[in-house]
Amino acid sequence: PPLPLNTVVPPPSEAAHTAASLSGKEVANVNALLSQARKASAEKRYADAEALMLKVTQSQPDVILPWVELGRAQLALNKYPDAENDFKTALGIGPGGTPKEAVAGFYSKDPGPTKNSSFGESAGGGKQSLTPDAQGTSYASLGEIYAHEGKVKEAQQAFDNAVAAFPSQAAEYRHNEMLVFYETGHSDEQLAAADQAIALDAKRAANYYFKGQALLTK
Repeated sequence: PPLPLNTVVPPPSEAAHTAASLSGKEVANVNALLSQARKASAEKRYADAEALMLKVTQSQPDVILPWVELGRAQLALNKYPDAENDFKTALGIGPGGTPKEAVAGFYSKDPGPTKNSSFGESAGGGKQSLTPDAQGTSYASLGEIYAHEGKVKEAQQAFDNAVAAFPSQAAEYRHNEMLVFYETGHSDEQLAAADQAIALDAKRAANYYFKGQALLTK
């Protein structure tokens, strides 16, 4: 079965760590471009989504949600190094892997990862932070990237971080982890993720199917 598009972004190793002061018009423009990018991704026009978010991240690098959407598009395009840098930028993770203060962020009326999120000016000094669902999305996406790059331990840790960041989506993160390890041929890790997925959602038939696939491989 095809893997679901992880909501889980690219580039500068360092980004400003305070949100820029944007006008209402600029905020509206960012949200409009985000909406266009999500529509493009939903229609599998990932290159179009990438182009839209590159435009925003270059002009407004302090706003975080566009980095997440850019990472989603580049992940779908198999641009793993770029996507990794995007998600790290969104999470505020520096070269040494240490989380720093989150830069700009977004909020969501719906717990679905970035689905209905929009950028908004934050209260209190202009600083913003990532919502838990956005953190979970970003970490889960990093897990997928690392698995495709053969960085198994890093992938497992990233999925663990996703679960810790947004526990209500833990069953989905473990299910996706299982699928990613299946796709990348890591049967031991696939089996471990399947057991975790089953523990969280014992009624999901696919979890047992992919556990069986792992056991057959072994």
